[in-house]
Amino acid sequence: MSGQLSRYSFPFVFFLGIALALSAWAFTPFSLAPDACKAVAVAVLVIAWWVTEALPMSVVVLVPLVLLPLLGLGGIDEVSKAYANPVIFLFLGGFMIALANALEKAGVMEAVGRGLAGFSHTGPFTLVLVIVVVSIFLSEVMSNVAQVIVLAPVLCALADALHLDPLLLGMPMALAASAASMLPMGTPPNAIVFGSGYIRMKDMIRAGFVINLISIIVIILFTWFFLHPVMRAVN
Repeated sequence: MSGQLSRYSFPFVFFLGIALALSAWAFTPFSLAPDACKAVAVAVLVIAWWVTEALPMSVVVLVPLVLLPLLGLGGIDEVSKAYANPVIFLFLGGFMIALANALEKAGVMEAVGRGLAGFSHTGPFTLVLVIVVVSIFLSEVMSNVAQVIVLAPVLCALADALHLDPLLLGMPMALAASAASMLPMGTPPNAIVFGSGYIRMKDMIRAGFVINLISIIVIILFTWFFLHPVMRAVN
């Protein structure tokens, strides 16, 4: 949302972020472990304050550095390493890498994998669709490399249980993980564009959401009408 909203509605958007974070902590799905719930809550708070511009960017980026050690999700030395690399500073991604590491260590990604496995009875097409949608929007808020590393074994095991080629689930997941377009932390180019100061957060979200939908359609069409027939012919 625009700076105008945060200027005139600061108390609302500030406490809205806190309320969303506490709700995520209390009502996180998939029966997550306590540390995983804490990590999700921190991620929700950072994203909410960033999107609504409740606080200056220079303040929001320090939230994980403060909260993750306080909540026992990593020592200050471990968390601060993500901030120390000048290249990461260039891409405005240090704090999201710290968050991604906390989410992964807390078991959030494994829980996402178990949630995807719950769609195994819906058929290959629906399963691929769910995987692509989850992957592309999950990649908006965490490292796509970490996402692929954690989800790939889960999807391979799921494909094996369903007697499917692992590429049918793994390739669309990997493609979607690299197509995030809504938020600055989605990819380094996103951060560079947002850092130019020529685009506001609400405009980036609006345009990025449309691009995400187009990407989902393209990946599904590629997977189902090209990759799937090729794998059936090979096998």
